[in-house]
Amino acid sequence: MKKNTKQKIIDSAIDLFSKDSYGKVSIAQICKNAKISNGIIYNYFRNKEEHTFWRKLATGSRSNLKI
Repeated sequence: MKKNTKQKIIDSAIDLFSKDSYGKVSIAQICKNAKISNGIIYNYFRNKEEHTFWRKLATGSRSNLKI
């Protein structure tokens, strides 16, 4: 079964955050890694900085995350 787009974005972010720090990972990198166009991510997340979800992913604090 093909992953839905939101899950592809989340998996991509987890992968990149495991390799590099939160501040060094860009939205463009997340999109490229997820194999989606840059604009699509904004249908699911407003931006990296304002969403605490990204910081929870970056720090490995995945409990109580709503997907």
